[in-house]
Amino acid sequence: MRNGWDVYLRDNVPRIDALSVSEVTDGP
Repeated sequence: MRNGWDVYLRDNVPRIDALSVSEVTDGP
């Protein structure tokens, strides 16, 4: 569980962070 989630989070956290920044700068 830790191994799978660790890889999943490491792969998705940067993407989520970029999306959040995009939404904040692009969104209202």
